[in-house]
Amino acid sequence: ASEQIYRIFIHAYSQKGDTICDVFAGTGPIGLGLMMGRSVVAVDIDPKNIEFCKKRFENYLREASRQKLVIQEGGKQILKAA
Repeated sequence: ASEQIYRIFIHAYSQKGDTICDVFAGTGPIGLGLMMGRSVVAVDIDPKNIEFCKKRFENYLREASRQKLVIQEGGKQILKAA
């Protein structure tokens, strides 16, 4: 249900190829943007949330194989998928 809200807002306020940002990423629902042709920047202060986001985004990337994901932690790249 909450993912549907994200889909509505991502579709309404961005276009394919845009970059969208969520500065309170939490568990990473903004990753839906990857499946919708957007680049995603997700930020969270809690390392547990970052780990959860990485796993969730990897699942989204499997479904949207042409998108690119780079996750950085403390300025250091820790995951890159294409």
